[in-house]
Amino acid sequence: MYSDSAYLGMFMVKDSSSGEPVYSSQIQMRKAWKNNTKTVAIKEDKSMENSELRAFRINRTGDKVTCYTSKDGSEWIQEGDPAVIEIGKTAYVGLCVTSENPKELAHADFAGVRIIQNNDSIYRKPWESGSNTKKTKLLVNLAVGKEICNDIEKSAFMKKFISQNAIDGDDSTKWSVDGLGQSLEVDLGDIYEVHSFEMLISSSEAYRYTIEASDGYGYVEVVNNTKNTSKKKLFKDNIKPINARYIKLTINGIYNSSSIRLNVNEFRVLGIDEPKEVIRTPIYETGFMDMDLDSFGWNMTGCKKVYLGYKNWAAELGAKAELSKTISTEGYTNIILTVGRWVKRCEGKESFIIEWYDGKRWETLEKITGNEREDSVSFLLPESASNNKKLKIRFRTENYDSDDFAYLRYIELYGTPIE
Repeated sequence: MYSDSAYLGMFMVKDSSSGEPVYSSQIQMRKAWKNNTKTVAIKEDKSMENSELRAFRINRTGDKVTCYTSKDGSEWIQEGDPAVIEIGKTAYVGLCVTSENPKELAHADFAGVRIIQNNDSIYRKPWESGSNTKKTKLLVNLAVGKEICNDIEKSAFMKKFISQNAIDGDDSTKWSVDGLGQSLEVDLGDIYEVHSFEMLISSSEAYRYTIEASDGYGYVEVVNNTKNTSKKKLFKDNIKPINARYIKLTINGIYNSSSIRLNVNEFRVLGIDEPKEVIRTPIYETGFMDMDLDSFGWNMTGCKKVYLGYKNWAAELGAKAELSKTISTEGYTNIILTVGRWVKRCEGKESFIIEWYDGKRWETLEKITGNEREDSVSFLLPESASNNKKLKIRFRTENYDSDDFAYLRYIELYGTPIE
């Protein structure tokens, strides 16, 4: 290996120049012989202790090299996008440590160093050994090169800033669009287990946004960052793993900024690159067409069935109205509630509320106050909703006047059978 060779390295850096040690991770690379060296900062962690362990992993497939980090070796996070390094057939692998003070010797402990061939995606924790070690899987960017499934190009700022740029794996391109409330919907092509998201923007701003996920049975909100006040270039959001095919990013605003131009260089969906078969079974569904509310187990106050035209029936909720029902989810998990609602003339402090009950307490899923809404919404209920004989759902109005109404067009409850 020569001083001008192409290479890629991952580094843990300690900087004590300001007094308190600051630790950060870096990727450094030279993509070709005698090419310029490029350094990419991964993260900075002022709370990290000197002895705290960090795990690095570098995957190579041909000339494509991908970097990963892990805090505990149980979950690997892809850092940035794959880089093309002209390494050649023979590659040298090594470990090194240097001192931040040239007059002092530095010491580093490396553990669990190994080379794995054949692109194996199942790994032990790098500092453990033996056949009983817990196995984990890498998280990769599932969105790279996939399709945008909503038509938003007409609002893009010039044709070269199209939405596909946000998932092309290239940080130097971007999706640029005028107008807040814009959504980017990505079709992953199949259902995958999604763990986290990253959004890289062009300059440090306090973006406010939501992220929703769907396996084909309605979108569920998994990230709500609509009250953000912190300026960043890279936003990272970890979630409880969810099976999803469609991901929707909606940017609602920019805190403390009058700009309406949104610039997203990359939107990454991190998950396990193994398609999953998800069986979603209806547990309960009604469109209110052929039933009287009280005849089918609904407890109600101030409600009635009404005809909205075009063979469209609904449950109508007026002032001080309440509609509730017990629906057993015994034998099912991953419970999703989908509601088609029309909240009409909801003004001032008037509210329409959707709640659920796990057998111990009521929890609010949605509270609409001071505006109208006519669409459908889906909720992924917490784990306590699974296999629950006492689950209830409830819809009610609050502070409604006598001439105010909300309508429920349909209610659907789905789950995955427990094996």
